Amino acid sequence: MKKLLLMALLLMAANAHAAPKNSCIRYQKDHFFYHRGEEMNVIDVDLEWPEYVDGFHVKNLQAYLAGMLFGSQGEFSGFEKSYAAFLQRFGDPVVQQFKTIPDDRKFCYVEVSLRQKGHLANRYISYELSYRCTPERLSTQRGDTVRHYITYDLQQQRVLRMKDLIRTQRLENGYYGAGMLLELARNASIDFGDDMLGITFLDGYLADSDFCFDMLYMTEEEYLPFTTRLSVKDYRSLLTREARGILEKEAPPGPMSTIREDSLWQGEPIYNKVDKAPEFRGGADGLAKFLKANVNYPAEVAARKVGGTVMVEFVISKTGEVGNVKVVSPVDPALDREAVRVVKLMPKWIPGEQRGEPVATILDLPLGFRLE
Repeated sequence: MKKLLLMALLLMAANAHAAPKNSCIRYQKDHFFYHRGEEMNVIDVDLEWPEYVDGFHVKNLQAYLAGMLFGSQGEFSGFEKSYAAFLQRFGDPVVQQFKTIPDDRKFCYVEVSLRQKGHLANRYISYELSYRCTPERLSTQRGDTVRHYITYDLQQQRVLRMKDLIRTQRLENGYYGAGMLLELARNASIDFGDDMLGITFLDGYLADSDFCFDMLYMTEEEYLPFTTRLSVKDYRSLLTREARGILEKEAPPGPMSTIREDSLWQGEPIYNKVDKAPEFRGGADGLAKFLKANVNYPAEVAARKVGGTVMVEFVISKTGEVGNVKVVSPVDPALDREAVRVVKLMPKWIPGEQRGEPVATILDLPLGFRLE
């Protein structure tokens, strides 16, 4: 099977889009080293943060995520403020070498992750979110671990958990008999064997046309985590009333006019109209070679025969670096992720110019994926 590649090599300023911007997912990945006095805090952040989805403001979703991941309370004040307040809890950035070796017992390790798991246009978007804070013995940070899935109802602007989506009592009382067990086994990430004593549902969400589950496979000797899925079509009677509403009621798109773009990047104004556009070093041919060498078709997507064009928006800084990468016309979480990965790999560009001076410029790049 060949990987495909793209190719709409037309790069353009953001005021001349090749496709409508119906969504905006910010891809934020950071590694920080902070200190509070003698305490050291290592922070790793990997977020696929929803700013708009299918034209909808998703403030209820953002407020929920900020509360779970950043510990934010009260009314959501925007990603930047919530993120900055979260980082302030860990002191100040380390900006110089230490005179003495830091005490390992005063370290704390923090991991924050948000990954999109599923999306059905105008109906829902699903996420896996996790927060883990692991303090060493003399750290004053409070240890905590949070990990679960959510499905967000775009029409009703509600955050839903597994119990809100499926009639869990039917899973627990054997309502579907051996047929469901065979279906779960067929789609499982591990092989079911003769040593199985039972299975347990842990958490779940909607993705594509399926219920997706995290489960435990139990034997006399161990519990093994695995993932699997069930077809919504085949197990419609599992759906709660809320889930039926999401999947079956009319679902008009959100108001596209609400979508706005950033005006600043790292304190500098962003231009969408410039006298001289940014240029990939080597021109269109150089960009084509770079993409051909670096774009991969994710195997998980190839198996589902999914394709389409992902529109990625990004900023070329006045010194040529690529930053502020977002997906503004998504296709599939795995394809979107691959498009973002490749854009972030790009070397420095020749920056755009306004009145003869280099400026930060916003660009769109359509990346097309198809199987050959």
